[in-house]
Amino acid sequence: MSAAGTGSTLLGWNAVSPTATRPVCLGAVEHSVYVHPDAQGQGDAAFLNALIISAEATGIWTIRSGIFPENTARLALHHRAGFRTIGVRVRIGRHHGGWHGVILLERRSKTTQHLVASTRDRSFGQRP
Repeated sequence: MSAAGTGSTLLGWNAVSPTATRPVCLGAVEHSVYVHPDAQGQGDAAFLNALIISAEATGIWTIRSGIFPENTARLALHHRAGFRTIGVRVRIGRHHGGWHGVILLERRSKTTQHLVASTRDRSFGQRP
């Protein structure tokens, strides 16, 4: 998890969590991000890029995220950072009293592709 702020004001945070516990999936995470409304549009790209750099430095090869469809700015930010849309989850969660779906995004690291192949080769056919 990383956080950014000024003084005692928290402007935003990033966090990652594993998508699965199986060894073959240990390089895949889901990320969450929060940016305070007063700070939106002020360094969001740098904040997301710091997460990507940190994840790749620790061997993460896939970062996934789910974003509300109406959050077009956040979707555009992720697409500019190399995320691609991979699907939609309908009515997955409640927010402000209503059901919402999310657009599923995924970013595959270009710097850790060798890890993807070697992990796949070692893990093929194995069960946890």
